[in-house]
Amino acid sequence: GPIDLRRALAQSCNPYFEAVGERLGYATVQRYAHLLGLGTATGINLEGESRGLMPAFVPPSRVGHLSSHAAGIRTSAVQIAVLMSAMVNGGIVYQPQVSGPGDFVARERWRLPPQTVLGGLAEGFLSAVNEGSAASAFDPDVIVAGKTGTCSGLGWFASYAPADRPEVVIVTLVRPGNGHSASAVAGRIYQRLYKPAPLPTVSAGGG
Repeated sequence: GPIDLRRALAQSCNPYFEAVGERLGYATVQRYAHLLGLGTATGINLEGESRGLMPAFVPPSRVGHLSSHAAGIRTSAVQIAVLMSAMVNGGIVYQPQVSGPGDFVARERWRLPPQTVLGGLAEGFLSAVNEGSAASAFDPDVIVAGKTGTCSGLGWFASYAPADRPEVVIVTLVRPGNGHSASAVAGRIYQRLYKPAPLPTVSAGGG
């Protein structure tokens, strides 16, 4: 039946994203992939970072598969984290840094074009956790949102919290696994971050 962006993100519906990619064409898909940092080193202050790969050309017959399954794309958890951050902060692509909290200064690399439409993504990311493929990350006390993926036995989940005012982006990868198992790992991480550990139980014996 009919499916919109919210449901497609919630259920990780490959045919939906395949159809969108085919309608847009590879030139547009490639342009926005580059704007979101795919195929380019993030500039993180660590040695040996790979720039990944965004194919220079994809024939029309393969654009749908690339758009739904990332066929031919090579990326990293850091690149996906930068991409997700831009999705939820209004379109700003930041340079990730390994730094202590005392001397951290955010470094903006660029911004998505003003005409970029981001509306509807947050609702879909939230639905993925509340009712969809990332339901194993659900916690009534920690509002998590994100998108799952599964490819060649690797499960991943790109997420953020709190969903209503994002503070943290986390990307989890599980091998062997799927998006469901990756979201379960992320859910436990968010619980450790946002929910205080219970006090130990002490029993006092009578004398």
